[in-house]
Amino acid sequence: MARQYRSTVQAKTLQAAINNSVATMTLNSITSLPNSYPYTLVIDNDLASEEIVTVTASGGGNALVITRGQDGTSAQAHDAGAVVKHMITARDLQEPQDHMDNTTTAHSMNLKAPLASPTFTGTVVLPSTTSIGTVTAAELGYVDGVTSAIQTQLDAKTTALAAHEADTTAIHGITDTSKLPRIASASAGRTMFVQAATPTALAVGDIWFQVTGL
Repeated sequence: MARQYRSTVQAKTLQAAINNSVATMTLNSITSLPNSYPYTLVIDNDLASEEIVTVTASGGGNALVITRGQDGTSAQAHDAGAVVKHMITARDLQEPQDHMDNTTTAHSMNLKAPLASPTFTGTVVLPSTTSIGTVTAAELGYVDGVTSAIQTQLDAKTTALAAHEADTTAIHGITDTSKLPRIASASAGRTMFVQAATPTALAVGDIWFQVTGL
């Protein structure tokens, strides 16, 4: 569990002396100290006997269970009346720096390697305000109902249209071209006119249509 902090903790004192091996200490008061664990206390701050301890649990009353000699200090004997403060120490500043500098194992992620492309399965519902680059939410909605590649579908339509235009019999309901009027002889002199193109002379046997009333 993360260490706990309070901003309004007054300095405390040791109710009784402790040696360098005990795992509990009793204060004159625990008022305003954090009520959950762990948290840091410093005994004899700024003295040669300074020791940082981690409070891990209540020992009952004003007693606290402590882990001795923390954050580069060593367990030492302290006299009754020694000042005890709730403080920020070097580890509180160093740990987040170490975490930010860890680009490999922090949060079990290797940030040096590129992240894999996300894979979506099932139905993904996008918010109505979703846009991608210059593609608006309305434009994204146009792909609703698409079941296969759009370009493939367009290519198939183009191929089908070309086949339709090339077939002048079955597609247009003409199944017997022998009944269509044809040029009987070269002397008929009929000419087929195509828009924006040079008139083309019809040969014997060509099918022709006469359009009137234009």
